[in-house]
Amino acid sequence: MKPQARERLELRAIKDFVRSRPRLYDTVRNLKRSLTGSRAPSFSVLEEFSRRHGGRINFIQIGANDGLRNDPLRPLVVRDDWQGVFVEPLPTVFPLLKSHYAYLRREGLVFLNAAVTVDGRDTLDFWSFREAFLAGQSTEQRLDYLRKASFERDHVVGFLPPGADPRQCLERVPVPCLTVERIVAENLPRQPLHLLAIDAEGYEATLIPGLDFEAIAVEAVFFESEHLGAQRERVMDHLETHGFRIRTAGLDSFATR
Repeated sequence: MKPQARERLELRAIKDFVRSRPRLYDTVRNLKRSLTGSRAPSFSVLEEFSRRHGGRINFIQIGANDGLRNDPLRPLVVRDDWQGVFVEPLPTVFPLLKSHYAYLRREGLVFLNAAVTVDGRDTLDFWSFREAFLAGQSTEQRLDYLRKASFERDHVVGFLPPGADPRQCLERVPVPCLTVERIVAENLPRQPLHLLAIDAEGYEATLIPGLDFEAIAVEAVFFESEHLGAQRERVMDHLETHGFRIRTAGLDSFATR
């Protein structure tokens, strides 16, 4: 094996080791940020928001996934006095989400294995990848695919390798549904709701315009906006109509009022 290939394998093994230990992962990530001064745009806007509230934020995160990889909220949930609700619809990912926050032993963190909807339905079909397709992937590749699961089938199809048959690779997973209003009333451990974070892999264009921001008294909405496409104007108009000012943060958007 060539030295460069060996180094890549060793580096991957180190990263996998760190990711398998959430406390160590958080320590390394914070140390790297302190030493390099590097801050992602999403972290910067969320840190500024947290600082304005004295580090005391109440949140709902829709599409929390595994709560570790590529999660803009995690560093601040771990570091500051953040309490709230993690909502993750995929049954295969939900146990990882809970385990990745377990070491904090914080009573103010609530975990819900459900989807969020705006039309009052009891269940919603969620599109994910079949176990037969995931079986040949590494742990990181497997989790990366699972992060792409969505209520929008075409969105998920777009992540399949060329030539892959969606009928053989994808599966429909029915999941129970909740509304944001119900989560605020029944599950939010501390009032008021400061932040609603949404990473729904393409479902933002349906979810956000359907939210009643007169009934949902939230101060800020943080959401992935790179996949909005032709629906971008509709989403932004809905937020602006309800008094939100929107700024871009990398591939995300941050709306405050």
